[in-house]
Amino acid sequence: MYTVRRLFALALVTACGCATREPPPKPEDPLLVAMASEFPRDANVYQLVSIDEVAPGKKLARFERPAPQASSTGLARIWVAFCASGETRWRCAGPIEGAQVPYEGTSYSVLAPFALEDAALVSILGYVGSSCFAADAEKLGISWERSRTRSVDREGKDYIVQLAGTEGFYRLRIEPMARTDSRAECAYEVRDVSTLTQLAP
Repeated sequence: MYTVRRLFALALVTACGCATREPPPKPEDPLLVAMASEFPRDANVYQLVSIDEVAPGKKLARFERPAPQASSTGLARIWVAFCASGETRWRCAGPIEGAQVPYEGTSYSVLAPFALEDAALVSILGYVGSSCFAADAEKLGISWERSRTRSVDREGKDYIVQLAGTEGFYRLRIEPMARTDSRAECAYEVRDVSTLTQLAP
């Protein structure tokens, strides 16, 4: 499970689904200075992935670097760091465990603990965006594009999936489906959904 420090960045990352992209910073940019201050030993191995405007005057930068985790599925484990702009300086947090999950020719970058099995991540990304998930999402009135997936974690026998929506952010509890169920072709079912509207400053 995520620590309080990691939840700071986890709350921020959900905003990336409905943001305006910014051009990359110059080497002397305060953003890179903040990264060097927060990660003095390995800031240079992080790659800037995106800079998004998540609210008026509020920007969020996402950095990633490879993690030495072996995989036989093509899934790559990564460390993720986030920096949020402030009135006087950028504030950075991390690193947070994540993964780049390949699915149908596209790679999806999500926050996920390294202990979560590769097969589970691939299966969940497959479910999100499927016709099975579309039916659940339509009932709940939420967006269902696979690219909106921001994080995946396990909670007991269920999984917690965070999605970026067009007007907010969603926390879904999904449950593996029993094969004897009438929807046995669906791997999971949404059991609970809540909204996330407050972002860390």
